[in-house]
Amino acid sequence: MVSGGDFSFLESQSLDFVYSQSVSVHLDFYELYLYIKEVSRVLKPRAKLYFDFADLDRVEFEDSQYFREAVGVKKEDPYSKNCMHFNSAGNVKRALKALGFKIMRTENMGRFVKGLYCLKR
Repeated sequence: MVSGGDFSFLESQSLDFVYSQSVSVHLDFYELYLYIKEVSRVLKPRAKLYFDFADLDRVEFEDSQYFREAVGVKKEDPYSKNCMHFNSAGNVKRALKALGFKIMRTENMGRFVKGLYCLKR
């Protein structure tokens, strides 16, 4: 388990694969960017990353229990970390590309979760 995206215990370019499932829902976009940046640091060139996230572009705002609950938590405490974070697919993809990843495949998983299979350049 890694806290706050801190992979300092790992050497740079030391991993062949990172599997990141249900992590990004706990991170706002800035934290997510820093997390991906640290993942990029520890992956070897041509290594693979599987990454999923709650895609804001696919959320039906009125129908999503998760979105309504997140809004309720943020309304009560704007600084709370105890809610699900949604990120735009476009922003996540741009961040991955900016940090040296090529998106090889995407898949829709459930109502609003998107999985990305990436290759580090």
